[in-house]
Amino acid sequence: MIGNWVGICTLFDIYDRFDLNYTNESGFTHFHAACVANCEQVTKFLELGYDPNLLVEKSGDSPLHVAVANNSIGVAELLLRRGSEPNLANAKGRTPLHIFCKNAFHPDDVETFFATIDDIQQTLQLDARTKRGDTPLHLATHYNDYAFEPLVRRGADPNLANENGLTPLHVICSNRWNLHEEVKILFEISHSKYQPLRVDARDKLGRTPLQLDVTSLSPDVIDVLLDNDADLSSFVFPTENDFDERWTSGDAMLNFKLRLASGMLACVERLEKRGYELDRGDDALTIMKLFVKHGSFDELSANLDDDHWYTTTRASSRKRKKS
Repeated sequence: MIGNWVGICTLFDIYDRFDLNYTNESGFTHFHAACVANCEQVTKFLELGYDPNLLVEKSGDSPLHVAVANNSIGVAELLLRRGSEPNLANAKGRTPLHIFCKNAFHPDDVETFFATIDDIQQTLQLDARTKRGDTPLHLATHYNDYAFEPLVRRGADPNLANENGLTPLHVICSNRWNLHEEVKILFEISHSKYQPLRVDARDKLGRTPLQLDVTSLSPDVIDVLLDNDADLSSFVFPTENDFDERWTSGDAMLNFKLRLASGMLACVERLEKRGYELDRGDDALTIMKLFVKHGSFDELSANLDDDHWYTTTRASSRKRKKS
């Protein structure tokens, strides 16, 4: 995709004609370039009879794909009103809705997009899948706080799994930013539609949303999941590898040491309050190894009593090393 607006302006200064549709080796044309941001130029192409569904030969992207990929909601609205097909899939199986759900970061853009769809009486394929099995809702729960709620309210299926067995609930519970309000909304809408969420669904690695949430260190989401009947009796505390998949020793997140220490302790506290019995051997050792790896010991020293499970485990580990 072309995303450099200065470059686009330069391109049209050089090739200032609309009766010829210049193209590069991949099939990306002058018309597609206009769809990056310029409604006036797109209008000129359409008035000359250009196909609003003209595909880039190599990628399969339509003008609408290009517009939404570059957050050009004005161009997207124009194209839709001139006949662009919102359900065309590109070479990766992504429809414009997939791309919109990944790239639209302003609530007004989301409102405009769906209002335009309604106004022209188009029907969106809300559960269309990419080659990897992702629906627009998978992408919205991962990238876009604003798009996922309209999708679910419009009927997107929140229980569909992608090729890795991940449902949208898995995806949102994998997010590192404690999106408990979004998870609450997902459950509330599902309940109102009498469409229960698969709260204990397992991905291809056997992980539930609750397990993924613990690796994301989001204690508030734990409460939401358990309030909505997540099965704690079969819960298995995540392994060190599970946490490593979510976080790295070089993680650039601000105050990461504190986030790891406080988030982990808060998650354990929420689980124990609901009846989970932490394994003072394996579970606690996993946590201790993570604290060592990420240098989180100092963040704990002022907050733990001598009889805390973590202090006890650490002391026991030292004794084993000496013996």
